[in-house]
Amino acid sequence: MSPIPPNIVMTSRKNLDALRTVNRDLAKRLDGFDWPDGVKFVPALDGTLSAFGEGLSKSGWFAYSGSPRIREQIVCEQFNAGESNVILPGCGQGYGLTMLLSKFDHRQSIFVWEPKLIHVAIVLGLWDLSKAISDRRLIFLTQAELEKSLVDFISGHQEFSVPTKMLVWPWLEDGECGQLSLAVERALAVLNPVVNRTVEVLQAELDETLEKQAAGNERLVQVFGLLVNRVSDRLARDLAWGVKKTGYRSDIFLIDQPGHNGMVGMLRKMIQVRPDTIISIGANKKNWKIAIPSHIRFVSFLSVPGVLLGQKVLDELPEPEINERFVVGDYVECEVLRKRFGKDNVFAIESAMNPEVFHPLAESHEYDVIISANRTDTDPAAWGISQESHRKLWKQIAKIIEDEPLRYFVCDAGRIIDQASQICGVRLSDPQLIESLEHLVKTVLIPSCSATAIALQMIKAGFKIRVVGSGWEKVEALSSSVQTMPEDTDELNELLHRGDLVLSLDSVTNRRQIVFDSLCAGRVVMVRRLPEDRLADLPEIDKYVVYLEADDELTKQTRAAMKKLPILREQMRQGRAELVEKYSFERQIRDILK
Repeated sequence: MSPIPPNIVMTSRKNLDALRTVNRDLAKRLDGFDWPDGVKFVPALDGTLSAFGEGLSKSGWFAYSGSPRIREQIVCEQFNAGESNVILPGCGQGYGLTMLLSKFDHRQSIFVWEPKLIHVAIVLGLWDLSKAISDRRLIFLTQAELEKSLVDFISGHQEFSVPTKMLVWPWLEDGECGQLSLAVERALAVLNPVVNRTVEVLQAELDETLEKQAAGNERLVQVFGLLVNRVSDRLARDLAWGVKKTGYRSDIFLIDQPGHNGMVGMLRKMIQVRPDTIISIGANKKNWKIAIPSHIRFVSFLSVPGVLLGQKVLDELPEPEINERFVVGDYVECEVLRKRFGKDNVFAIESAMNPEVFHPLAESHEYDVIISANRTDTDPAAWGISQESHRKLWKQIAKIIEDEPLRYFVCDAGRIIDQASQICGVRLSDPQLIESLEHLVKTVLIPSCSATAIALQMIKAGFKIRVVGSGWEKVEALSSSVQTMPEDTDELNELLHRGDLVLSLDSVTNRRQIVFDSLCAGRVVMVRRLPEDRLADLPEIDKYVVYLEADDELTKQTRAAMKKLPILREQMRQGRAELVEKYSFERQIRDILK
């Protein structure tokens, strides 16, 4: 074989190092792999680095194509796996594989059945897949038969869900696809009884383990994050911190990683941890597939802080089981449920603070204002509005909001529609159409147009701003000033200290987590004064917030706040301890665990 380029060697070594941590046998086989003569790494016809050589395909190109990027991109963009693990019959050139890894959720695993070792070796030289390999998001199966490969792996790693979706590469013939599908079905038929039996054995072991807990006093809380999203995962970590501060021990189990989204993984972890209290985020006790004895205290987070369940869910919610407590993310809904189930069985956490994560840092003064706001597409076509008169009315409504972005609130939707109708001469008569438009004005135009106008006004006035949130891609004038909300809380804390002021823009309530995070970090926070805002019900919070008034100019109010920054910062420095004491996760969870 031609000499292997240094970059290929380095990438291959990095992947093999990761592979050694999870599959020593395969790593050893690849480490001593004897490359055949004539195989060389060269750019493909589409410019993608690939491999070429006799025996790789009829054309000589690796992965059966001289244009692998184009070919694999089309297939992978159209493939929808839902929440399932996936089987790939062949690794392809690797470009499609990297697309799927970025497209799928972190808890999903891709099983690559590739019996040709040279293909695995080439892919591991072309692409850095080390993190996916070490995280078990990418699993190579190299036995000659697909069915046996799946059965052998899952039998020895039953915490992984069996892949139930298969991507079909375009070079596979119809007969091959059918045979591969049958092989997966046969593997499932073998594995399902095996996994079910393991679950039965583990459930019996868990019952015995937890029964012994009744005689002890372990004071150990296990937090389960059962929703696949950043908010749920963060809540689990914040609650675990709060639990530890109350004197309990804690353990976290998140389903955001491979091997954690099945019953086997959960059961094994519970047997290992032996909790006497379970906190479940996203599922109440009745919806758990694992049986939990009644002497184990069970705390069900029915929603995350600040999120409403809605009337339908409230009406259909069954009463808590023995030793179960409900937690909701809204105080009003909490009071509704307390009337049904009793005040000792229902609690609320709308927002809370974690001072271990959000705390004062050195300030960089990079920006005058950090703006926290999410935006929705305001193009009428995005909402099915195509009739010219309706588009005219929509644009006039948007202009009214943009001209005075501090003046209008969700409760003003009907009034804005009437005002716009008078200006542009378009009046709606269909009650259902009026209701739909009013809903869109409340949820789309008022929050999005006001936030956009505020950000643009600040730039025009010379303020250095950073906009943090989603949906800002189409606002070209702000393209250099926008970023998504950091998922990492340490990164978010650092970002908050890069601005002198934090402006949280919301059209419904200022009782949002970003406000609590910013105050916990010792930052000066500005918000719009909203009608009937429940943040005003929290006097300890309310007195540290700077309000933007509707009847005064935005830039004037911002400059006034900037001038008062030394005084405001000193107030925050003196008052932070009071806020943390009252609103920390420690305080919130202590009341729930009493």
